[in-house]
Amino acid sequence: MRFLAATGLIDYLGGTALAACDASCPKYTIDQCATDASNACLNPGIPIVRARQSHLLRRAACDTCTVTECSADSKKCTPGGQPPPQFSPKKVNFACGKKDVSGQYFSTTSYTNCPTDPTKKCLVFKLSDPILNPLTSSNPGRFTLSDKCSGDTCVVPIDDVLGKYGKSLNDLCSGQPLYIGLHSGTEADTCWPVGDAIADGTNNWAMQYTLSFDCPTYPETCCCCPPPAPALPDKKCGGETAYASGEKTADLVTTGCTQSAWGYFQTYLAGPVNQYPTNTVLYTARMLVGRDKKDFGEAMVTKTTDKCFSVTLNPAAKIGFREAHVDISCSSPEVSLGRQCRAPGQYKFNAGCISAPGAYTSSDICLSDQCTGSYYFIIHATAYNVVSPDAGATYESCVSQECAAEAA
Repeated sequence: MRFLAATGLIDYLGGTALAACDASCPKYTIDQCATDASNACLNPGIPIVRARQSHLLRRAACDTCTVTECSADSKKCTPGGQPPPQFSPKKVNFACGKKDVSGQYFSTTSYTNCPTDPTKKCLVFKLSDPILNPLTSSNPGRFTLSDKCSGDTCVVPIDDVLGKYGKSLNDLCSGQPLYIGLHSGTEADTCWPVGDAIADGTNNWAMQYTLSFDCPTYPETCCCCPPPAPALPDKKCGGETAYASGEKTADLVTTGCTQSAWGYFQTYLAGPVNQYPTNTVLYTARMLVGRDKKDFGEAMVTKTTDKCFSVTLNPAAKIGFREAHVDISCSSPEVSLGRQCRAPGQYKFNAGCISAPGAYTSSDICLSDQCTGSYYFIIHATAYNVVSPDAGATYESCVSQECAAEAA
């Protein structure tokens, strides 16, 4: 038996595999029923349109439920596309010696993965009855795929046929059929599949038949995602006392201060500050928290005029300062404040509430006169931890605290 395959193909159709909604939007498709504006799915289904079908997309019955379109900001769509062509097995009867022997001799055509390369598709032609002569490489000599036939079966990689014409599988979706010629025989007669004459108007009665492929296409698939949850804010957790401690630091636990207390004051020994240009940083110190001296950031004292200063607090990462109090004096705290040396509300500067967790700079803190000797600074703040939502249990257990003015 000889095998002939001839193709006439037009128009290339690119294919795109159908993709489901991705994991970030798994909820449901727009083409499903919903009970309310949240589009809760009642009856899921993926509509399919086939190339030669003209009916509209079909939806499963949803009783009294109405279809609700999701808003654009919660819609995520995947382009539709065309999977590889499909083909259902086809049975073709043979005529032998111009005699119709339908049902006695026939060939079944199927479309399957190639046995030698499962990534490719093969057409398989199988004779129904061993009375037919085996598929051989004898005449007709112009059949080009006889080497694909053995015994009663031909296995033809379809790419071998399409490649001769510079075509691919998706080209079969253009509507042009694939022409098939099969040749075999009994001991007495030549046999051809019942179909169209290969050579009309001649004494040659050889016939061919056609294979048409089914080409499903998939519409755009859109999913409705639930609206994104509003971003949770960071929390200001806890509240601890912080004092600046630098190079010239002394404890506030001195004569006139409460003995059980702790805290620090700074001594600036450079004499009159009028010798320094305006906006000169005179002093830097660390903001230490608690008796264990946890470092929560930096404090800087800047000259703004000969009698005035500002204090900048630069918190460490994930730290904020809720309140700030500063005292500047020409006398040591136990002299200038007495027993009030650890009462921040008695200091010359009171920031009230600091709402932002970033760096903070005070307004000018001024003295009535320049100090003739040393300057003494007490820099106090209330520090808190900035806890983000990704902190898990720490975030959940945190009770965000505000100072009095913020809470009001």
